[in-house]
Amino acid sequence: MNIVITLKRFTIGFFSLVIVIVILFFAWLYISTLQVKETEPVEFINLANAPALQSGQQIKILSWNIQFLAGNENNHFFFDGGEDTWPPIDTRQKILKQIAEVIIADLEVNLGDETHSSPTLCVRYDGNIIPLSTPDARPILMKMENAIKAS
Repeated sequence: MNIVITLKRFTIGFFSLVIVIVILFFAWLYISTLQVKETEPVEFINLANAPALQSGQQIKILSWNIQFLAGNENNHFFFDGGEDTWPPIDTRQKILKQIAEVIIADLEVNLGDETHSSPTLCVRYDGNIIPLSTPDARPILMKMENAIKAS
């Protein structure tokens, strides 16, 4: 009988301890993370010569994932299941220099009986211009086979 009561107290105490630890963990998690308010005041800077957007006007936004400046398809990072943790400093410096060579080129492409022409995001690399998107703004991989000889 005494063993049953002791076992019952131990079980209740153990589960109580687990519940307290879980509550403390979530409290710590909440306190240690940034709690962003739904609306926050920000400083607005209006450049005098900047064109104004009209209500309903469509814009394009470029978001470029540069993968820690790894810059190639050979890196397989640990969070993707690979073993790479960080690209070497010389690779990062090389890629950073190449990013500075990003240019906008006005490319014209014949697609069947239609000609598409528009400003296109490109990069200058080894004397070539490599498009990073099609003239109709679809992203493409940076490959030397897509290179255009710079004139």
